[in-house]
Amino acid sequence: MKRIDYNKWLYSSYPEDIPRKIKKAIYGTKASKSKLRKEINKKSLKLCPRCRHKLFCENTGNMAAYPELWEYETCRYCGLVIGGADNSIGTDIIETAQYLVDNPNECGMEERPFKTLYEAVRYIGTDMKDYI
Repeated sequence: MKRIDYNKWLYSSYPEDIPRKIKKAIYGTKASKSKLRKEINKKSLKLCPRCRHKLFCENTGNMAAYPELWEYETCRYCGLVIGGADNSIGTDIIETAQYLVDNPNECGMEERPFKTLYEAVRYIGTDMKDYI
């Protein structure tokens, strides 16, 4: 049987061109919602909140001139922004969700505060760029 070089596909610049079997071996199968909830409650994000696959972050690198800092980390599978930095210490989606749960009044969420960290992560998963 022919040995497959997964690194060739893992670091490919076109992840949509990866064959289905190799993509499944790299990213794993889609996790259940309960497994995602457990990961979020442990505050260790090993699964993407949107696509629920094993998380492979792709960093954009610094997108501004030297004294400035502006970068994003995205899920390689679905493109969700997981974290980033904009002239500050980097933040990720779990830290931001925890802040929204703890301080609903400061975030403009008085009418609909989040009860769980999972709800906040799913809400932020739509547009993390607004919170960086």
